Amino acid sequence: MSQPFPEIPFQQGKIQVNHNRFFGYTKDEEGNLVINSEQAIIVKKIFREYLEGPTLKVISDGLIKDGILTAAGKKTLAWGKL
Repeated sequence: MSQPFPEIPFQQGKIQVNHNRFFGYTKDEEGNLVINSEQAIIVKKIFREYLEGPTLKVISDGLIKDGILTAAGKKTLAWGKL
């Protein structure tokens, strides 16, 4: 009888993100994503503004004007990365 394929992490309910910095989240000791409550407010603002109609550039410019840093701690944000 053949061996079944081993489960991949996704099938085990584990999410893999190929970034060390993921705005709105942090990772716990086991590498699981955990919501960053302070950044979650900004993420909600971005989605709300997007649904209201401004372009990504306008939203990005507003974040820069408000002094919101990127997940990497940078002051500038390329609007294409929203």
